[in-house]
Amino acid sequence: MDKNLELKLRNKADELLKKYKSVGASVVLFDNKNIIYKQNYGYINKADKVETSDESMFMIGSNTKVLTTLAIFKLYEENKLSLDDDIKKYIPEFKVQSLIEYDKITIGNLLMHRGGIQCDLYDFIFNDKEEYHNIIKALENTYLTSKPGTMFAYSNIGYTLLGIIIENISGLSYVDYINEYIANPLNIDVRFIMNSKDFTKDISLSYDKKKNVTKDLCSTMIPAGSNTYMKIIDLAKVGQMFLNDGLVNGNIFLKKETIDLMKTLNLDDEMDKLLNNGGYGLLHNTEEYGDAGKVYGHGGDTVCHHSNFIFIPNKNIGAITFTNTENATRLSRVLSRSLLKIYLENNGVVIKNYSTEHKHVVCNTDNYVGKFSTILGLLNIKYDKKNVLVTKFTGLNIKLIPCEDGYLQAYPNCRGLKKLLFGKLIKSIRFKLCNYYGEEVLILEQVKGYQRGYVIIGDRYIENTNNDTLWHKALGEYEIINLDFKMKKMKLLIEDDRLKLIVDLDSEKIIKYLYIINDNLAISQGYGRDSREACHLEEKDGIFYITCSGVTGKLQLKNK
Repeated sequence: MDKNLELKLRNKADELLKKYKSVGASVVLFDNKNIIYKQNYGYINKADKVETSDESMFMIGSNTKVLTTLAIFKLYEENKLSLDDDIKKYIPEFKVQSLIEYDKITIGNLLMHRGGIQCDLYDFIFNDKEEYHNIIKALENTYLTSKPGTMFAYSNIGYTLLGIIIENISGLSYVDYINEYIANPLNIDVRFIMNSKDFTKDISLSYDKKKNVTKDLCSTMIPAGSNTYMKIIDLAKVGQMFLNDGLVNGNIFLKKETIDLMKTLNLDDEMDKLLNNGGYGLLHNTEEYGDAGKVYGHGGDTVCHHSNFIFIPNKNIGAITFTNTENATRLSRVLSRSLLKIYLENNGVVIKNYSTEHKHVVCNTDNYVGKFSTILGLLNIKYDKKNVLVTKFTGLNIKLIPCEDGYLQAYPNCRGLKKLLFGKLIKSIRFKLCNYYGEEVLILEQVKGYQRGYVIIGDRYIENTNNDTLWHKALGEYEIINLDFKMKKMKLLIEDDRLKLIVDLDSEKIIKYLYIINDNLAISQGYGRDSREACHLEEKDGIFYITCSGVTGKLQLKNK
C-alpha cells in the first residue's frame, strides 16, 4: 500500500478510536485477495492486559445471520429446499395466530425479514435459561404483524426459525452444520459460546458504559447470532468469498448465480430501491460512496459487542470493524465507513457532500395533518396560527416546509434551536408520506455530509374508539417478573387520550402506542420493527398481568 494512504488511514483510525472510546477494537480493509489495512486497538481483557490482536475473537452478533443465510443457500443448491417453500414443510408444528388473511410464510420471507412474525421475544434474548427451540411453542401465543412478503421488520425470531430449518433438513445441530459446511470450507474459526467457562485467552470480554467487565445480556439465540465469536480476518474471508462471486481458493463455495441472488432485492415495490432494506441475508444500500456502486453488508449489535461488515463489489473492497464496549456502537459504524471513504477517494472515486438546501414550493399539505405512530414516539403534525405545518420531533419544536420533490423539510421553530449544531441537524431532516405495499407510511430522510439515509419511521395513528375496556382499568406500574434485570418495570398509562405502554429494561426502553382489539388483546401501532405486535392482558384473582414481546409484568400499583 502507498505509504501516504496508509498514514491517512492510520491517522483517521487513531482519531476515531480516541473520540469514540472502546476498551478494545479491530478494523480491516480487504479486497478479494488480501487484507489491505488492519489495526488493532486496546484490550480484549483489560484486567489481565491481553491486548487486541489478529487472533482476538469478538462477538459478532447479527452478522451471524450472514452465516445462517450461507447455510440456507448451501441446502438450496443441493435442492433440499426452495425459497418459496412454506416453513411448515420443515417445522410442521409451527403455528401463529393472525388477524390477517395470508397463504404461507416462506423461507424467502424469513431471509428478507418479511415473514410477518414477531421481531423479538425478550424472554429468549435476555434469558440464558431458555432454549431457543422453545421459540416454536412461544410463537403460538403471538400474532402475525403483517402479510408475509410485505412489511420489512428486522426479525431475530425469523432467523432463529431458519436455524431450526437447517437442523431439521440436515439432521445436524445448527452449530455442527455451520462448522462443517460453512466454517471448514472457508477456513475460518467460528465459536458458539454459551457461558464464561468456554472462554479462552483469545475471547474478548464484554464491557459496560463505565468500561467494567460485565455479562452481555444477549446469550441464547444461536441462529440470530448473539453468542457467535470470530476473528476479524476470518469475517474478511467471508467478504472475500462474496467479492470472488462464490469462489474460495479456486473452489466453488457457492455458485455465482447464488451470490447474485443474494445481491438482489427480489421485490416488486419501487420504494425498496430507495430504502435500506434486507435482501437474502444481506442488507442493501447500507451506505453511499459517490459513484462507487451498490454497498452490501450487515451489522451486529449485542448489548456490549458491535460489528460492522460492508463490501462494494464494483470497487473490489470491503471493511469490517469490531468493538467490545457498550457505548461503542457508533465507533463500529463510523470507523469502517471513514476508512473506506479515504481508500475510495485515494482510488479516484468522487464522494461529494449532499446539500441540505432545497427549492421550496407552495402546495396543499393537508394530507400530512394528523398523528403518526413512529419509532420515535407519536408525531402530531398540525397547522399553527400562520398556517404553517409544525410538530414536535424528538422533543424539539420544528416547522415543516414543502420542497419541490414532495418532501417536507424540517426547520427549527424557536429561536434557541436556530443556532449552530441544532439548526444544522434539524435542517438535515425531511419527511414524506408514501404508499408502500398499499400502506400510508411516513419516510424520514437524513443527510450528514456524504451520507444520506432513508427509513420508514411509522404510519398514521389509529384512534381507539372504546375507552371503557379492561385495559383502562389496568393502568399502573408493573413489575417485570420473567426477566432478571436490575431495572425492570413496565407502565401502562393514558397520555393525551392515548393508551401507551412503556417497557423499561436495562439495555433499552420500548414505547408502544396500543390499539385495543378486545379486553385481552391490543396491537402496538407503527410500521416495521417492534410494531403491530400483540400485547396480552390477563386478570387473575384481582391481579393484572401484561405480556408484550416476551416480557411479562405484574401490576403492583393500581390507579385509584
